[in-house]
Amino acid sequence: FEFLVEDIFNVPGVGSVVSGFVNAGEITVGSNAHVYVGPTDDGTFLKTVAKSAHIARINTSHITAGQSACLAFSLNKELRKKLRRGMVVLVENPTSTK
Repeated sequence: FEFLVEDIFNVPGVGSVVSGFVNAGEITVGSNAHVYVGPTDDGTFLKTVAKSAHIARINTSHITAGQSACLAFSLNKELRKKLRRGMVVLVENPTSTK
């Protein structure tokens, strides 16, 4: 699963929401949908949970390649500050090179 982050929102009552494009793969969101978001400024990835997904403002539990969607993450305020446009969301544990 590869999701390209195009924009970032802070939605009251929901938390961090990113919008973007699903480049490859598919994901079913929920409490066991662990994803990696990054790379951050130091090259690491943040492990979090994709709580919910929306396509065209319609709630959905499954998104696949070729769709534009929004994903809500469970991140605390410190990790929320690290989100940037241009990041990727991956399901497998990534390795980044400097």
